[in-house]
Amino acid sequence: MLHMGSLNLDSSEKYPAGPDLLTLPFQGRSDLNSYAFQFIERLKPKALYLHHFDDAFPPVSSAVYTASFIEKVTREYPELPVIVPAFKEAVTV
Repeated sequence: MLHMGSLNLDSSEKYPAGPDLLTLPFQGRSDLNSYAFQFIERLKPKALYLHHFDDAFPPVSSAVYTASFIEKVTREYPELPVIVPAFKEAVTV
């Protein structure tokens, strides 16, 4: 599992490719759909888990619509499962 605590990569860092699960914080940018996609392309995860897409810390955060990003991922990487947890529901990975 590769857990991303923030949505950025250090260009000088070597990250492991092909993690079984990539946790991706989906928050904090107006261009999330295109910006977040580069992490999938670079890291090539086997599954993707979105987090921080909710509005847990208003007014600093806001709810982020994930459907269009998931549609893009599904279209480009149909074999890549995208997990979007629901509040108070357990997720088995």
